[in-house]
Amino acid sequence: MSEHQRPGFLYVASWEVCHRVGGVHTVLETAAPHLMSGYGGNLLYVGPDLWADRAAQAGFVEDRAQGPVATVAAEQDVPVRFGHCAIEGEPRVALVDFGRLLEQKNGILGELWDQYGVDSIHADWDTIERILFGHAAGKLIELHYRLAVKPRAQRAVAHFHQWQSGAGVLRLAQTTPEIGTVFTPHGTALGRKLASGGVRIDRVLDEVDPAEAAKEEKVEAAHSLERAAAETAAVLSTVSEHAAEEATHILGRAPDLITPNGYHGPEQIDPKRREEVRREILQRASRFLGTELDNAKIALTAARYEYRNKGLPLLLSALGRLVESDETPKRKMLLIVAIAATQTGPRPDVLARLESGELTGEPCGVCTHNLAHPEDDPILAGCREYGLANRPDDSAYVMFVPLRLDGHDTVLPFRYDEVLQASDVTVFPSLYEPWGYTPVESLAVGVPTVTTDLTGFGRFLLEREEEAHDGVLVLPVASASANEVDKLFDRSILRYLDAADEAEYQQMRDDASRVLDRVSWERLVGRTVEAHAMALERAGAVQLSRGQPSLAGRSRRSVVSLLARTSRR
Repeated sequence: MSEHQRPGFLYVASWEVCHRVGGVHTVLETAAPHLMSGYGGNLLYVGPDLWADRAAQAGFVEDRAQGPVATVAAEQDVPVRFGHCAIEGEPRVALVDFGRLLEQKNGILGELWDQYGVDSIHADWDTIERILFGHAAGKLIELHYRLAVKPRAQRAVAHFHQWQSGAGVLRLAQTTPEIGTVFTPHGTALGRKLASGGVRIDRVLDEVDPAEAAKEEKVEAAHSLERAAAETAAVLSTVSEHAAEEATHILGRAPDLITPNGYHGPEQIDPKRREEVRREILQRASRFLGTELDNAKIALTAARYEYRNKGLPLLLSALGRLVESDETPKRKMLLIVAIAATQTGPRPDVLARLESGELTGEPCGVCTHNLAHPEDDPILAGCREYGLANRPDDSAYVMFVPLRLDGHDTVLPFRYDEVLQASDVTVFPSLYEPWGYTPVESLAVGVPTVTTDLTGFGRFLLEREEEAHDGVLVLPVASASANEVDKLFDRSILRYLDAADEAEYQQMRDDASRVLDRVSWERLVGRTVEAHAMALERAGAVQLSRGQPSLAGRSRRSVVSLLARTSRR
């Protein structure tokens, strides 16, 4: 791409900037080195300032001195902290505090209704909070552009991810239309909600009336905001073909292009550390279960807690059949379920068992921590339904660790990436997944993985049938009967358990690593950059005069004066 086509400045806004919630955080983190190589200091990530939980701001390093834009932003009721994210590339970050907008909430929501039909009358607080964040992000981008970018005669594009930032698209369309906007929904709020209730979106999409369904599912605010952002953005992109089909029907606009999520993995894996972590996991699991597991294979699944969407019934039922089967695998399986749930800390009996170091007594159940509502927990209910009780003679065991693995837990004191590298296989049989980053993360460390053809990543691989991808099993959930899927799943589990020969298993790992190359950012970032160029062209941006004033050496008073002269509202 030529310098003329590429925007001079790029903003990337998301609720998951320095805030690990789901896969979009990984998208932003792994894309950063590649965006930095093109934009350098002309890239700014914009995310929420979670002032009530600063510990959740993963990797944010605040600047010691905040510049004049921060001063003006505070006066405009969008206080911001500038800094950088402590990841590869160290992209510049602005965390915006939307708390002051609470006093203006009714006016902001009223304007969104009047101008775009965003129906927030029944919205809960979580939804309103995200609408205000999107508005604040758009306002901050507007201020930063007018004060720090436009005076340097640079053109700009703002890329908004997911519906939570959608109000920013609408704000810029009203105040700063010369900024090109890209909106990438990563699935839809309505589609995700329907799928979580058991609706097979891939089968009944054409039958869904979006407005009526949003009302029935009580997601009118998120849906109407997302639809308005999709209609208003200069460019609408989705991360996969089936996400594009969903967006076309539910959001009312066909995406302009597909921008698959790439991946930029760790440069080096420490085999010694992997074995240390693996050994410690099996020791702790053995004490938890009261059964020796030193020769077991470790399987891992992790996700947001969306029981149906993430295919957990499919996974637990497969393990249940393995336990009940007359066919005995060469090695047993330990399934670690690392899915955060509301909990009050480690169970005292589990801690006592770990401290004793003994393998005596009954198993400590399935869950390692005290769940706030165990009687209503879907994973515990699924284990009961499929006969997963962690009996000593079982061939498969479940260890449900209901938290985000950050290395500080007393039961499983390892980071997610360490547990991932120590695993023998990962299983992510999602039934609703616009892309699916967890299988890609697995491949990045050479661990074979299981996914489905209802994920963007799974379909991406199947569309390249000429390329072998033995490191990945893509379950044909969309195209095969439930019975056929179950049989294939069962055979795959036995294959991994029976791959006792190290050479055979190493071949699986090598295959996994080769698949990763096909979804690297090196190959795929061009599509995202193309979206930025398209947005710039559609915004009608022109080369601005280089004679306009910059912020260099300006006093606070002169900056405020400049804002007053340039701001349109």
